[in-house]
Parts: sequence; C-alpha cells; structure tokens
Amino acid sequence: MTAKVTVLIMSGCLILAPLARGIAKAEDDPVSKLGAFLGKWQTDGTFANGGKVHSELECRWSPQRRYLVCEQQVSMGKNVTDQLTVYGYDAKSGKYTYSSFQGNGAAPSTGVLEIKGNVWVYNSSFENKGKRTDILTTNEFKDAKTEQFKVALSDDGGVTWKTGLQGSAHKVAD
Repeated sequence: MTAKVTVLIMSGCLILAPLARGIAKAEDDPVSKLGAFLGKWQTDGTFANGGKVHSELECRWSPQRRYLVCEQQVSMGKNVTDQLTVYGYDAKSGKYTYSSFQGNGAAPSTGVLEIKGNVWVYNSSFENKGKRTDILTTNEFKDAKTEQFKVALSDDGGVTWKTGLQGSAHKVAD
C-alpha cells in the first residue's frame, strides 16, 4: 500500500470518526426518545360511556431538533377540535415535559412525562367545582407503528382508578 493511500484512509477515518461519535451521541441523547411519535398517525378510541373518538396526529422535530411538535385534529361525532403539543427534555432535572394548547381556547395544559422503555406515562389533574380529578395516561408503543393508550381517572387521590378512554394509534406515514 502506498503512503498516499494510507494517508487518505487515515484522513478518512479521522473525518468520519467525529461523525460516528455524533450518530452514537444522537442515539444516546434523551431527546431522541421523543421520536417514537414521529410521523403521521391515526387514532381511534372509546370512552367509558361508549362514545367514540378519532384523531389525525402529525409529529415532527422542531428546526433545531430539541422539541417534538405534534398537531392533532380530534373528532368526536360532529365536534372537531385542534390541539398542538410540544414535548421537550429538561437536562437539568432529567425530566420530559409537555405543553398542550387547545384550538377551542381552553387554557394550555402542561405536565411531566415519564418514559420507561416503550411506555410513556403522563400524570396530570384538573379541578372542577372545587373537586380535584387526577388523570393517569399511558402510551405503550407495541412496535414502531402501533401505540395503545389508556386514560384513567381518580377522584379519591389515586386510591381507585376508572378507565375513561382507551384505544390505539397506527402510524400511516413517516
């Protein structure tokens, strides 16, 4: 092997090594876990009272790839609402966060999201007429194109939970 070829190979390795480290770093980056919801999804669910809900969801990275931005159109019978949710990761606290904005003018909701493997767990609550209701939402990614969700409600501080909504989402496009 000539000295020139050896130098070219070594130079190529030196140029590609940082790139390879960058790819490995991206896979280790906690923000990348949010990518489970990238693409277009169709969701169907059933409320505890038998009512049906359908949604169209599209998620993409923000321009600097620090946030996952998801837009959703939710249909319940003839009622259609829009929602925008932004997911992020707080490196200082090591927690995932989200903020959701409703198209119907409702106050934004924010919270903390825990990601354990292929399961996302959201804990939130709301107050109505002085009474607090806790909400536990889980998203379980069965594979790269299937997600099952369940929303459970508790009005006794989490002692008992009742399923309020459950269903599944299917990825229809990248």
